[in-house]
Amino acid sequence: MNSKNDSHFWLNQDLLLSVIDKIQLQLSKLNSSKKEIFEKNALQYKSKITLLFNKYKSTASLNINKKCYLVTPHGGYKYLAEFFNLNDYPLFSSTNETGGASGKNLISKITFLKKQTCVKLVNENSHLQNNFDIIIKELPFQKSTETLWGDEFENFQTTPTLLQIIEHNLKIISLI
Repeated sequence: MNSKNDSHFWLNQDLLLSVIDKIQLQLSKLNSSKKEIFEKNALQYKSKITLLFNKYKSTASLNINKKCYLVTPHGGYKYLAEFFNLNDYPLFSSTNETGGASGKNLISKITFLKKQTCVKLVNENSHLQNNFDIIIKELPFQKSTETLWGDEFENFQTTPTLLQIIEHNLKIISLI
């Protein structure tokens, strides 16, 4: 797996655990004298990740019988939508980094959302934020007051760790 295939793999517990195993194996091959240290560290990190996702599983199970949509600026949060048993519904194409969408396509998406009974709106801390904020103001659904964290950290005084990013995103979605 590489970022060319899926740059958001870290938001999926199973994929993330698999990548940790692959990293540990490669490090062990490169430096076999530290194999036990790499194995121990990988096991500890995988345990922290598992505990983190388990902390939010009860919230995720609340959505099992609901047809609910997680609306985000782009398609990078599909794994979190799946985890919370929500339908992923990005407003903008994940291939168009400017956040642009044809007016017709956007109107169609907003019209669809207005007919739904369960919609959760979450923005991302990114360059798409202003466009998204303007659009979601028109939707009569509960909105998160905080943004999801992606991979852009220019607004942070210190760069958060991967575990902090994952926990923040799980918490935000569980609260709306």
